[in-house]
Amino acid sequence: MTRGANVRARFRPPGCPPKEKPLLTREEMTAQAIALRPKLLKRASELVGPRSYADAEDLVGVVYLAMVERPPTPSNSSQLNHWLRTVLRNQAALAYRNLYGAVVVSYEAIQETRSGSAAEE
Repeated sequence: MTRGANVRARFRPPGCPPKEKPLLTREEMTAQAIALRPKLLKRASELVGPRSYADAEDLVGVVYLAMVERPPTPSNSSQLNHWLRTVLRNQAALAYRNLYGAVVVSYEAIQETRSGSAAEE
């Protein structure tokens, strides 16, 4: 542990658990996510590039759908913003791969190919 990293823990009485941060309720989370829509839309349009504004809107819609399907557990709006932007970035990368037909190859497949070619020699 780095020096001074957990200062509050050192001054906590023995047997006293750390304070738990209250999580945002679903209503608060939804309201904040809707308030963040313009920022998400701007970032989505940066990620999709010269394609269309409709693609950016679709990407933001996919982010909101992910929030409904698997809601995050943020304790403040900053954490919610980070979660939404991370999902946005990941979905944009997935859409780009699907658009240009990139093939994802696993490390195991590469190893099997190498071992197969080594056995032939």
